[in-house]
Amino acid sequence: MRLITELHNRHLNQPIWIAGSDPTLAEYPNSFLEDKVGITMHLAHVKFPRATYRYANEYDRVEYLKRTFPSFRTQTNIFGWPFYGKSKQDSRALTEDMDRAYFLHWRIYPPAGIREHVDWKYTWRKV
Repeated sequence: MRLITELHNRHLNQPIWIAGSDPTLAEYPNSFLEDKVGITMHLAHVKFPRATYRYANEYDRVEYLKRTFPSFRTQTNIFGWPFYGKSKQDSRALTEDMDRAYFLHWRIYPPAGIREHVDWKYTWRKV
């Protein structure tokens, strides 16, 4: 398992473009990220399949992208670990054939999703 920290300073002093899934992506040409360091989030990969990185933390999105875009397996991906609502074992099984994946360990909200139960010492700031 390769950790996200291996990417530290890889793109030092370069702008990094981040595209999320949103209807406003229709305003941008499909080639917009091709000459930029870019990260697509969620399903923005559909619009920009040749972005530098793809980020996902939802199991079903990764299943869909692997099934629909065979090249997704060989691209450089960043995954929130474990996938939201999934065990580490399920998350590992989904990504075991992806050699160029980096993992960001994150603490998810408790199963009930109640914000008051979040251990704030592991977050950036209180919202």
